Amino acid sequence: MVSEVIVGLGAFKTMLDIAKSLKNMNDTVTRNAAVADLWEQIISAQARYAAAIEQVGALEKEVAHFETWEAEKQLYDLVEIATGVFTFLLKPSMQAGQPAHCICTQCYEERRKSILQITRNIYGAVTLTCSRCKSHIYAQEDHPNYPFKREHARKGTI
Repeated sequence: MVSEVIVGLGAFKTMLDIAKSLKNMNDTVTRNAAVADLWEQIISAQARYAAAIEQVGALEKEVAHFETWEAEKQLYDLVEIATGVFTFLLKPSMQAGQPAHCICTQCYEERRKSILQITRNIYGAVTLTCSRCKSHIYAQEDHPNYPFKREHARKGTI
């Protein structure tokens, strides 16, 4: 980004030099060639300026995304829900009307929030599945940190 600015300033200096030389030219052909060169420099500078503005807009959008994610991730704690199995659980103090839920650790690392869906197989084992990345997390209902009651799982809600 800084290098583009420096190159842009160099282009403006070149344009200024061309404009100064136009003042002293008597030959029409030479002057017309210099004017054409000046226009070429102006158009090139405008294109670089437009590209720089576009890049700044993209970077501002990316910074806003990071700031939003930083605020969002403060709502969750990393919790072990089975021996050696972790997920991010919405902090009880941060629920503010939201139901208790977990988000996928893989998606969390990619700065994305993907709520895990709870399912139970025919043997009663609980699996939390990410609809985005298709990760499966096998939970233990008898684990001390398991956040969901069995009756909620039967109804299909967390």
